[in-house]
Formats: sequence, structure tokens, C-alpha cells
Amino acid sequence: MRSVESMLWIALVAAALSGGCSATPSWMAKAEAPSVAPSAEESPAAPAGDTPAPTTGKPVMAYVNGRAILMAPLEEMLVEAHGMEMSQQLIASELVNQAAAEKGLTVSPDEIQAEHVVTLEEMLPGVTDPTQRQELWEQMLIRRNVSRRQWDMTMTRNALLGKLAGEVQITPDDVEGEYQELYGRKVVVRHIQLATLEEAQEVLDRLDAGESFALLAQELSKNPTAANGGLLDPIGARAQGLPPVFRDAALAMDRVGQIAGPVQVGTTYHLLLLERIIEPADVAMDDVRDKLTASLRARRMRSLKQQALADMIRAAKIEYVHPVLAEQAAEAEKDAAQAAQP
Repeated sequence: MRSVESMLWIALVAAALSGGCSATPSWMAKAEAPSVAPSAEESPAAPAGDTPAPTTGKPVMAYVNGRAILMAPLEEMLVEAHGMEMSQQLIASELVNQAAAEKGLTVSPDEIQAEHVVTLEEMLPGVTDPTQRQELWEQMLIRRNVSRRQWDMTMTRNALLGKLAGEVQITPDDVEGEYQELYGRKVVVRHIQLATLEEAQEVLDRLDAGESFALLAQELSKNPTAANGGLLDPIGARAQGLPPVFRDAALAMDRVGQIAGPVQVGTTYHLLLLERIIEPADVAMDDVRDKLTASLRARRMRSLKQQALADMIRAAKIEYVHPVLAEQAAEAEKDAAQAAQP
């Protein structure tokens, strides 16, 4: 069975849009496409007149000048090129269907349609007209070679996952945090991460001498942000992924060009430069409370769905019987194991 980490198909809507027939995974580049032309055995010579040649009962894709092109070569090419993505979609839906059946859960056409509407709203937040949103969605399916059947399968799966995931609880404090994140005061800072307090002091001395903070970050910072001069995304009062001491030091600065630190985070030391202040937006909480609540609930539900499907994949016994798919799955698992090695 493939590891959860290697099965990128747990992404819900993204899998339907990017995992269709629009691209071939890089790990399949070694596969050789079968010849398009059928063999003489597969495509018997056409008899006189317009009567198609016999095909010994094998499924035929088409006749060309009375000569049969069988389905087998087409199926082989499709499996080699796109079979893994499609099989993963089918397996995901089967896992969800099994879990829903165990709990006696079903979804109605109206619930599937509601999932479709909510998904389009999330995918196209800047488009408010339902007709225009529907037209853009149809164009997207065509552009990415995703069939309506694939989309409907995904919407059904997501609607069932929503019931399996359960209710999402949103507290007033959650909404306040969302409000602060979107509309509250933020700061944009650069930082330099250093290994010791002595190194931090040396950099401060060079800054006092007039050297550029961004250039010193590129030269000396031990953080990946060194590549862009230590620049970070805007930081607000509820910024996630930052140590509180770092976030508080950044928000405490109130003058562009101000330098703070050294700030100790674990065993490292950080110097901060205030690059820009983003003042609070003139938006009242009461005017956006319902919108924020709905957005937060949708985001958390999406996360719950992904986690529920990931848990199912982790617990399932998945065996590919088709030799091409089995080989591709084994190769993908091998690639994932190598990528996970330090």
C-alpha cells in the first residue's frame, strides 16, 4: 500500500481539476507509449466493398477504410498515461462510499448540487454572478480535460465526506481572530536569523555602520528567507506559524526602519527591521461577521474532509491488480520513500 504522504490525490477539488487528463506525472516519463498503429492480427485486411472486416469478437474502437482499430491499444495508452490519476479518484470515492455505507449515510441530488455551488464559490471568490461563475467553471473543465462525470463524482464524494466529518464549531473568538487577520493592523518585516548572540551583535554593529539590512540578510541569515533579503509575509495579531515572541516583537515596532532584537527563538537569534505598516481597514465587525463565520466554517470543513479521507487511505488495504498501475504505484512509492530521506 502506498503511504499517505505519497498519495497527493487526497486533495479534494484540486485532484479533480489538476489530476485529470491534462498532464502526465513526472514519474511516468520513462513509460514508452505503445504504437498507435494496430498489428495485422488486430486489424484484419478489409474485404471487398464496404463490409467491415471481422474482428473475432474483440471490441472495436473504429473502422478506417474497413479496417478495424481495436479498443485494446487505446485502453493501454490511456492506462499508461492517465490510469493512475483516474484509479486514485475511483479508489478515493470507493473508500468514502464504504465509510458512508457503514454509517448509513447518503446524499441527495440537492446536497450534491449544494456542494457544487459552495465549491465554485470557494474557487471563484471574485465572481459573484452565478451564471458567470457557471460559465467559467465549464470553461475550466474543458481547459483541463476534466469530464462532468469526474466532477460529479468528486462533488458526491465531498458531500459524503462532509457528513462523515461532522459539524464544525465556530466560536466568537474564532471570528474575532479571523477579523483581525483580514482587517487588523499588520506589519511587514525583514529578519536575519543567526546562530549565536555574538553573531547578532556583530550584525547590529554593521547595521549601525550603515550596511543594508536586506544585503546582510542575504549574506548571513540562516533562514530560507535569506534568498529574498529576509522579507516575510505581513504579520498580524493572529499570525499563524510564528513564535509568539517573534510576532510580538514585530508588532511592537511602530516606525518604518526601526530595528528590533536580538530576539531569541529557541536556540537562534533574530534581528527584525520594520519595512512597512499596514493600517487597520475601516471595516466594522458587524458588517462582516456573517461572511467571516461562513468563510471560516468552509475552510475548517475542507480541512476536516481532507483529514477524513487521509485517515481512510492510511487505514485501507489498496492493491493494484493491473500490471501497469501496479508498476506505477510501486515506482511512486519508491520515489516518495527516497524524497522522505534526510
